[in-house]
Amino acid sequence: MANQTFFDEWVGRIIEFTNTTEPAGWMLEAKYAEGNDQDNPGQYFEYEGLQGDPSAAYGAFRCRNIYNSDDIAFMRIIMQIPCAGFEYATSTERARQATDVLTDMPATEIQCLDTLMKNKCKATPAIRHHEAIKQDGDGMVPGGFLHYILMDHAPGVELRRTQTISSPGNHFWSLSFDERARIRNAFREAWMECRRAGVSPTRAQLFWDSKFSKVYIVGFNRSDLARPTDIWTDVQWVDWQLADCPYLDGWSRQTHGNKDRWTL
Repeated sequence: MANQTFFDEWVGRIIEFTNTTEPAGWMLEAKYAEGNDQDNPGQYFEYEGLQGDPSAAYGAFRCRNIYNSDDIAFMRIIMQIPCAGFEYATSTERARQATDVLTDMPATEIQCLDTLMKNKCKATPAIRHHEAIKQDGDGMVPGGFLHYILMDHAPGVELRRTQTISSPGNHFWSLSFDERARIRNAFREAWMECRRAGVSPTRAQLFWDSKFSKVYIVGFNRSDLARPTDIWTDVQWVDWQLADCPYLDGWSRQTHGNKDRWTL
């Protein structure tokens, strides 16, 4: 359910990674965002006697290394949640929905992140650790999946997407034309770097490091593994709100190359 929240009490928690050679503990300092794809009971129990697909909540946090207070990072959490209406059911009832099998969206996100980490992609913040565990008896779904993904905190300023390019809070469109051109060129390099690393990014967050003229792509929950047909076109700038153009009848997103009516 879009308006439901599941990470309200997570700030202040310490997340310990157990799959590292050195002690690794991280305190969650601030919640940046959260979302979920919670099913209602009708969806989950659609077929009598069969369980439906699991639901998940997604949290994004700033965190700090408890062994080195100068070390600040970003943590993505993917956690199984019960279907709507079962949040306050007994732990035994909630545990009946437990699974370690992710649905398509979180499974693809993790596959993309693991692919970027394996191929040492430089267009995304470095992924430090990824650990998958089962929730304990106090979890939302005891025995259900719980993934912690730790990565470097992106440097620079977030280029937050807004409803329109003229909406308040759109940092990119408040910049000079020359600065916007630098960002577009840097984004093209970042997109192509992700593509070379095996992932085609879609509608993620962008961070602009002006000092080094570098764009970082963060968040891959809508992305997918790269396909041979995934090639760069300047229409990507429109998709990522780094350019604007009129929606003309018959306009082809693949082949349209005339930018006379674009806003850059």
